[in-house]
Amino acid sequence: MTPNPSLIFNVRLELNDVPDEYLSDEVISYYLTKAEYFINTIKREDASQESIDVAITSLASYYCYVAYTELVTRKIGTIPEYNQERINNLKSMAYNYINIVAAQPIDENLNLLNPKFAPIGFGLAGILP
Repeated sequence: MTPNPSLIFNVRLELNDVPDEYLSDEVISYYLTKAEYFINTIKREDASQESIDVAITSLASYYCYVAYTELVTRKIGTIPEYNQERINNLKSMAYNYINIVAAQPIDENLNLLNPKFAPIGFGLAGILP
């Protein structure tokens, strides 16, 4: 599954404070693919494609910023306060946009609340047997 190039552009717009050398298109594509899988797994049948794309972009932006912050943290030894605030804001936005399209309930940590699903980190979920 290759993400739509316009979604890569939208993630870059959302994360315009992250230098390109710290966030490649390949990394963005990787997290867009994860976000797309998650959103497509839990979306309502009647959710509009525009709303789905916004939820995917928002979730991928959150994932990408967490990855970027982990890189910065490894370099300086601590999470800069601004980065933690930005992560919290991006997570909150992702939560709100996901709830617009979701048929499955999620919690504020972006994990599914449905017992048929189990969290796999960063709010991703896999179906249990």
